[in-house]
Amino acid sequence: MTPAYPLAVEPGIKPPEVLLVDDDEVNLLLTAIALRERGFAITESSGGEQALKQLADWAPDIIVLDAMMPGLDGFDTCQRLRRMPGYENVPVLMLTGLDDDASITRAYQVGATDFFVKSTQWSLLAGRLHYLLRASRTRIELERSKAKLARAQDLARMGSFDWRRQGATGMGQLQLSPEGLRVLGFLPADRVSLRNILRRVTSEERPAI
Repeated sequence: MTPAYPLAVEPGIKPPEVLLVDDDEVNLLLTAIALRERGFAITESSGGEQALKQLADWAPDIIVLDAMMPGLDGFDTCQRLRRMPGYENVPVLMLTGLDDDASITRAYQVGATDFFVKSTQWSLLAGRLHYLLRASRTRIELERSKAKLARAQDLARMGSFDWRRQGATGMGQLQLSPEGLRVLGFLPADRVSLRNILRRVTSEERPAI
């Protein structure tokens, strides 16, 4: 029997919620069983239209879409859900039996996070889902950290900047936070360079800066 948590899904922690969308009832059943055995909480959907209705009042951790379905296929479903508020960055894995460049390219064009060629290699599929979930959590934490930094800068009335130097003598690219622009007296639409900033510093202090 397959262990309940073979891929670092710890007991006591809420299983990742997955919306599994496939018009093939047999494949839908087999995939759902295999992923449940590997620690995922699966909600099944038999087509794109039904999936979009389910997503109207529920947000899973990850969405698995069969690419080829009658009616609203996986590509169109993915494109539509990306337009729904709150679904801009939810991981979407496209399942396809079409191992060709055109299908893969189209999957990315409509907003899929990744693709997986249909097979019975359930452990590989589960591993791919765990990878996408970890990447999603990392991105969310990074965005939260940036938001906290921006809030702290706002409260302290301070700003930050990022200077990416190009070459030995190139001035490179300069990016300032909104509060950094305010502190230096620039407007959000102003094009700011290091020379612009140095012109606002007294001549006595420029060498030190």
